[in-house]
Amino acid sequence: MRSIWFSLIDPSVAEVCATLESAGFHPFPEIVGVFRYPHLDQPGLFIQCEDYQWVERLDLHEEYDELVLAIGGAKPSVYVLVDVSQHIPGDSEVRDIARCLLQSYSGYAFDDFLSYSHAWTLQEIEENASFNGLYFFDYEGHYRLSRQT
Repeated sequence: MRSIWFSLIDPSVAEVCATLESAGFHPFPEIVGVFRYPHLDQPGLFIQCEDYQWVERLDLHEEYDELVLAIGGAKPSVYVLVDVSQHIPGDSEVRDIARCLLQSYSGYAFDDFLSYSHAWTLQEIEENASFNGLYFFDYEGHYRLSRQT
């Protein structure tokens, strides 16, 4: 699976979950913070929304410090992980969730291909900006660049 994730500044998990649900992301029955999109039965996106308590629980302080540096020192409150099924390209779906979250809350998006070397803003995503030769969620560009080395 390919992944993107969001670091949102200030909202609560409950607020983000309500935003996702109102935008048509389907909550997984009986598991708070877990969603599927566009359908529960055949999802293209597998979404998990939580606070940053995992930093302590998993002892990932170095990763958290790298994140904070990438977003200019801000302290995020909500982490949203989105795994994208290999059965779909996922381009429009990741833009849908980026628009939903980053229009509603301050924060940044990241992808597997640049990780914490670049924190994507909604404006950059919508303008199809590039960083180090890659666009947001640019699995094709990453594949092309990795074949050249």
